[in-house]
Amino acid sequence: MRTVLSTDEIQSRNKFKPWCELLRERYFPLEGIQYEEASFIASLKEYHIGNMPLRKLYQTPAQYNLPSKELIRNKVRDDFIIIRLRKGGVAHTVQHDRLAIQKTGDIVVSELKPMTLSYKETGSEYAFPIERSKIEKLLGPAKIFSALTLNAEHGSTSLVNKYFAELLRVQSRLSDEAVSRMSSIGVDLIIASIADRLARETPKSLQGTVVVQRAKSFIEDNIGDTTLDATKLAAAVGISLRRLQELFQKQERNISEWIWERRLDTAAARLLDKNYSHIQIGNLAYGCGFTSQQHFSRRFKQHFGMTPREYRYNAKF
Repeated sequence: MRTVLSTDEIQSRNKFKPWCELLRERYFPLEGIQYEEASFIASLKEYHIGNMPLRKLYQTPAQYNLPSKELIRNKVRDDFIIIRLRKGGVAHTVQHDRLAIQKTGDIVVSELKPMTLSYKETGSEYAFPIERSKIEKLLGPAKIFSALTLNAEHGSTSLVNKYFAELLRVQSRLSDEAVSRMSSIGVDLIIASIADRLARETPKSLQGTVVVQRAKSFIEDNIGDTTLDATKLAAAVGISLRRLQELFQKQERNISEWIWERRLDTAAARLLDKNYSHIQIGNLAYGCGFTSQQHFSRRFKQHFGMTPREYRYNAKF
C-alpha cells in the first residue's frame, strides 16, 4: 500500500482546486465542486491484489463531473468497468439518467463515461477495474447495470465485501499464483452479485432474465450483421417475436431501438479507438451493421449531437 495523492502535501490554503488538478493530471478529466467552505481533506492510496490495482479514496464532501466532451478530448478509453465498494459515508452516482445512492457496505458499478459523483458525507471507498469484455460477455451491455446499487444487506453483496476484506488481510501469506486465482474468484463473485441484483429488479427491469440477457449478448456478438433485426434475434434465442417484444416493452424499450443504440455506441467507441483510426468512416459504419454511410451519419448526429467525422476529430484534441 502506498499513498499516491494527499491534500497534506498541498501548500495552498484552498486545497480542493489543486486536488482536482492532480486528479485530472493523473486519472480523469473531471470538474469539481466543493460542498463546504471548511478545509478540504482527501487522500488516495494504491494497493494491488495480484495484478489487479485497487485504490482507496478518503475525502470530505465534494462533487466530481466527468463531461462527455472532456472524455472525448482526452481520449479516455472505456475498456474497463469500475467497481466501487463504499466503506463509510454516503455517495451518489448519476450515470445514464440513473441515480445510485451508496451507503456503507454498498457497491456501485460505473463506466468511464459521462457521470456525476457526489460524496455527500466524509467517508472512504475502494475502487478497482474489471475488464469490460469479461463482464459484458456474461451480463450484456454495461449500460444495463451501471449506477445500480448493490445493497449491503443482500447476501451476495455482503459476501463480496467480506471476501475482498479477507483477501486483503491474508494476501501477504499467499503465493502470487494463489492471489491471482483468488482475485479472479472475487471478480466472478462481483459479476454474480450484479446478476443477482438485476434479477431482483421488479417489475420494470427484466434485463436479468436469462432470455433477455441471451438476446443482448447475441446483439453484441453480431453487431456487424446488417440483417440483424427483431425477427432474427427472436429466432436466435428460441422464443416468439411477440414474447421477446413483451420482455423489452416491459422495460419501456423497443428491440429495434436497442439494436440501433448498440450499433451507435459501438461505432462511437471505435471512432475513439486508435486501433480503428486507419479505417474509413464508411467501412467502420458497415462493420457496425449500417448499410450506408449516409444513414450512419444521420443517426449518429441525432444520437451524439455531432457527425462521426467531428466525433473522431474531437478525440484528437
